[in-house]
Amino acid sequence: MFNLKPIRTLIVDTKSSKKLVRLLGLHPEIQIIGISPNAPDCIQKISLNKTNLVFLQSDNLKKNDLQIINAEIDNGLDFPATVFVAEKPKNLIHPKEPFLSYCLSKPISDIDLNQIIKQFHLERERPVKQKEISINHYQKYGCLLFPSITGYKVLQLDNILYIKKRSENKNGFYIYYNETEKELIKTNSSFNDLYEQLVLHCFCQIDRSTIINLRYLNEIEIKTKTCKLRNDTSKVELVCSSEKLKKMIAEMQR
Repeated sequence: MFNLKPIRTLIVDTKSSKKLVRLLGLHPEIQIIGISPNAPDCIQKISLNKTNLVFLQSDNLKKNDLQIINAEIDNGLDFPATVFVAEKPKNLIHPKEPFLSYCLSKPISDIDLNQIIKQFHLERERPVKQKEISINHYQKYGCLLFPSITGYKVLQLDNILYIKKRSENKNGFYIYYNETEKELIKTNSSFNDLYEQLVLHCFCQIDRSTIINLRYLNEIEIKTKTCKLRNDTSKVELVCSSEKLKKMIAEMQR
C-alpha cells in the first residue's frame, strides 16, 4: 500500500486540458496547483510553489518552450518529475534531462495515466539508495575516499581548486589543482554523489557541472555572476548560474 501523500501537480498547456483535469480528479492525492500556458509561467510557478509533478502537454506548446525550460535547469532550477504528454512523447525526452520523466501518449488513456501515477508513488516511496561513502575516519584529516573504476581514489581536499564534470556521455570528472593542472577521475558514481560528500567539506556547486573549493574563493562579482578563485599558483574565474549564486551567498551569510 502507498502512503498517499498529496502530489502537488502543475499542468502546462495552452488549452483547457479538460480531459486531463478530469482524469487526474479521479486520484484524490492529486492536487492541481495551476495550469500554465507557457514555459516562463511554468518556471515562475515552480519557483514560487512546491511542485511534485508536471504534466507537459508538449504538442500544444511553442517550439522554444522546452529550450527555455532546459536553459533554466542549466541555471540551477530544480525541475520536478515531468510527464510528457504528446502523440510521440518519447521523441521529446533527451538523455541528459536531470529530472524524473514519464511518457503519456495521446489520446490520453485512463489506464496509462493510472500506471504513471502508480510508478510515481513507487519512485517517491522507494528508500533512498545507500551510496558508497567515504571512510569517515579519514575525513578529519582532509582526505576523501571516493569510488573509482579501479577501486578508490584518495582526494586531498586542500589541494583541489575546483572540479568539472565530464561531458554527458562520459563517466567521471576532472580535478583542477590550478589553472592548467588537472586529473581525470573515472567513476560510475554520479556527480551528485560526489557533491553530497564534498558539501560537508566547504565545497559548493556553482552550476550543473562545476564544484568549487570555498577555501579558495577570493571574490564574487554579482554583475558578471563570476566566482574568482585564487590559490598559491593561479587565479581562475568561473561563471556561476543565477540560482546557485543566490543559494551560495545566502548560505555564506548565515
